[in-house]
This record gives sequence, C-alpha cells and structure tokens, in this order.
Amino acid sequence: MKCISPKDLAAYLVGEVTRSQAEDIEEHLASCGSCRKELEGLREMVARIKKPADPAEERDHLPDIRRRIKAGDAGHLPGRRKWPVVAGAIALLAILAAAVYLLLDPGAAEDEFRVKSDQPPATQQDRWAGIRAFSVGAAGTPATLEDVHHESDSLVFTYTNLGENPYDFLMIFAVDGKGRVYWFHPAYTRTGEDPQSIGISKGAERIELREKVRHEYPEGKLWIYGLFTNEPMRVSSIEKLLETTAPGERIPLPGSAQHILATEVKP
Repeated sequence: MKCISPKDLAAYLVGEVTRSQAEDIEEHLASCGSCRKELEGLREMVARIKKPADPAEERDHLPDIRRRIKAGDAGHLPGRRKWPVVAGAIALLAILAAAVYLLLDPGAAEDEFRVKSDQPPATQQDRWAGIRAFSVGAAGTPATLEDVHHESDSLVFTYTNLGENPYDFLMIFAVDGKGRVYWFHPAYTRTGEDPQSIGISKGAERIELREKVRHEYPEGKLWIYGLFTNEPMRVSSIEKLLETTAPGERIPLPGSAQHILATEVKP
C-alpha cells in the first residue's frame, strides 16, 4: 500500500473514517515509519490547538481557522505563536487544513477505503467500535473476509473499542437469509444454556479473539454482527430481538454500537 495522503491521515485522526478505513490505515502505519511520524506531528498540532496556553485563550478558534484557510493564510493560528519554519511544516499545515475541512464536511472521507463487505456506520457510536473477520482455510493462514466465504473455512475475529465512551461487552454472531443465528462469541454449543456477552478491553484497537469457529451455513447471504453494549446481554434476549429484525438490519437496541459485515457463503 502506498503512503497515506495528508487528507486521509487527518480524517483518521479526527474519527471521520469507517472502521474498515481505520483498519487499513492502521495496517499501513504498523509498517511505515514515515506515515507514523507524520501522524504524530498532526497529533501534536491538534493537541496544542485543543489545550490553550492560558485561560484567556479558551475560546472557539474554528471560525478563525476557517477564515484563514479560505484566505490562504494557515500559517498563524489565533492566540498562538507562529509555527516555526522547519522541513515538513507546509505538509503539516496542509494536514491541519484537511482536518478542518473534514470537521466542516464529516462525510468527505466516507467511501475512500471501504471494503465491499463493510457497511457504513449508522450512528456516531458505530464509528468507534467494530470488528474485523478473517477466513481461515486448510492452509491455516487468515485472510480478510470479503464478499465470499467458503463454507469449509473457519472464522476468527479482532475488535476495536475506542471513542470517549468505549463499551464493556461484545457479542459476535451471524444471521443467514432465513433468519437462523450462528454464535461465535460467546460460544453457544449446548441447548438450554444462555451465555452472556464477553468482556472486552476499553480504548483498545485490533484485539485478537483467537478462537477459530466454523459453522455449517447454507449457501447464500450471511450477515455477521459485532454488537457492543455497556451491559452484558444474554443470547436469548438477542435472539428474541432478531425475530423481528430483518437479516442484515440494525437491531433495535438503544445505546449499542453495531458493526455488520455482509458476505456470501459458497462451496
């Protein structure tokens, strides 16, 4: 993957990317020191803007920043000393301009990196919590789940749980076109049991759930849900809600974050 553009780094920093976009960016950052350095420069810049040097500076600078960007003068921020002229300063200012642009137009980066199986966030909470699914075939090497899932493959997952108010619990399950439910986390293997959500880490990115799980699905559409909640939920209560929820649609559970992946099962 080529280096990430300043606009896309800014979008990632201010949270205006989809979960799949963030995952692709994070995967690139893990192996690219240049992009990590540029992102850290932007973090420092935003931190300085958010933290006034004294109480007299505690005012909304966004209108002034908008005006300066439109006037072509982003080099001096209101209430701040001028940024030192160093190598890369112009690039950092371009990133700041991009960040402000994204704050003014939150949908600007919505579709740039989305994988085909990933639905866009439905709520603000959905932007900060999500899952990623990986197919594991006979060779044992995980590959990102895309439009097709082969019925002989197992699935493993990672989760991300960020934002100002991250969640405490997670459920991962699938629903086929006829509304049948297949559980991954928590494990649900015995009739009569009623397990609850698994506890998860707050402020965490791409945490691995190492268990490989394989179900017998019919051929056709399959929707995989990542359901994040603040209270533990029972399998029975979610299956009850799913009885009146169309496959692939958001579950009517206020306060939750939901990430829904769509794929198709084939031989």
